[in-house]
Amino acid sequence: MVQRKPSAVFDKLLELINLIEAQPDPLARLAAYSYLSEEYRKKVIPSRDKAAYEARLQYIGSDISSLAGIEVKDVYRYADQHRERSGSPRIPKTQRTDLSHARQLVAALGVERGRDAR
Repeated sequence: MVQRKPSAVFDKLLELINLIEAQPDPLARLAAYSYLSEEYRKKVIPSRDKAAYEARLQYIGSDISSLAGIEVKDVYRYADQHRERSGSPRIPKTQRTDLSHARQLVAALGVERGRDAR
């Protein structure tokens, strides 16, 4: 198993959870977690879908799945959700692309979740 440094995103998420957990009143924690959940649905999910759409413009679904550590069907679903939400055009058939640059970026962020990262 290869040891990877935690990503900055994961570190920030843990900081946020620790900040919420430091609240002694469970009602305050509930309110904070509820707000975080709402913002996640509003901001993170659309951004994830947009990233899937943009990735599909450059790479084939199986390569995205392998590198991102998500199911191929989810890659297509996320991209379709973005396309429907934004009115973006359909994605033409994509040819296999060299992933070495993308793999280096994902590994540097510490967020690689594919089979090779486990």
